[in-house]
Amino acid sequence: MINKMTVAETSQIERITSKREEGPSSPAKKLKSSQTTHIGAAKYRCTFNSGWCKTYPIKAVKNDKHSFFCIPCGKTFSCSHQGIKDVRVHCAGQTHKKYAQTSQSNTSLLDLFASLTKDRVTRAEVMATNFLIQHNLPISTSDHLGPMFRAMFPDSEIAKHYACGRTNTSAIINKALGPSCHE
Repeated sequence: MINKMTVAETSQIERITSKREEGPSSPAKKLKSSQTTHIGAAKYRCTFNSGWCKTYPIKAVKNDKHSFFCIPCGKTFSCSHQGIKDVRVHCAGQTHKKYAQTSQSNTSLLDLFASLTKDRVTRAEVMATNFLIQHNLPISTSDHLGPMFRAMFPDSEIAKHYACGRTNTSAIINKALGPSCHE
């Protein structure tokens, strides 16, 4: 004899089994038809807002509208996930704070260069470094420029004080000329 269940009995069994599947620890609640759940990544990417530069020490990246360049850290970071929150989280981090404190205690070579534009020796060193970069010459070439200038121009005060070796040339490239390339 085949057991035939009524519709009421079938629905009662379905309710009991669904309660067992959810269990007491399951927080699943039945959603109304108007409610939906959002699972996974965002459907769009956030873009850089130039207004953020007024609040944080950052600037836009030329070829990537979903990233920002942190000036104290000297690195590019993504802001595509949560936008301004990505910037806030980065600026609140220990590494950023360390770089920001270091940059505040030291005078930037860019600021130093701006304040010493009348200093002819510094101007000559920056011009020679710029020449090396433009013509794709090795930085080690700068070790030989000082003696060569002194031999070529023995009566020049600028040549006598020119002392831009590879270390100083690297500093000028990374701290004075490099950041202007990111703009």
